[in-house]
Amino acid sequence: DDTIPGGKLLNDTRWFQSHLWRSQHPTDCASARFMTHRIEKGRKDIGLGSLIAQYIKVFAYAIATGRVFIHQPDPAFLYADQSACGSALSFDCYFHPLSNCSHLHLQRNNTLETSLWWVLVHNMPRN
Repeated sequence: DDTIPGGKLLNDTRWFQSHLWRSQHPTDCASARFMTHRIEKGRKDIGLGSLIAQYIKVFAYAIATGRVFIHQPDPAFLYADQSACGSALSFDCYFHPLSNCSHLHLQRNNTLETSLWWVLVHNMPRN
């Protein structure tokens, strides 16, 4: 409702949240296209803030290109306390899953896997 302060903004926010939900929760994970991000093995020089910034860029790119962004277990993920998280070697240790799909749906022909190098050289797609 544009008659109340922030009405259009509230409508836009609702639309965007709905769009994110639909993008991340396909009805058929077997036919979805995915995007995931990994840390290069042996990299210990990436701080948590830098890693979150990388994930944000990859997540935005996934949404813009019609892919589902998910975390996959990553042995190089340094920020998961195994005593608290068990085998959740990703941000799944701290956050709810980003999708109804999981890393078990990833296949070579339906997944774009990114790394720090990819994040540095790719810009967001433009309409």
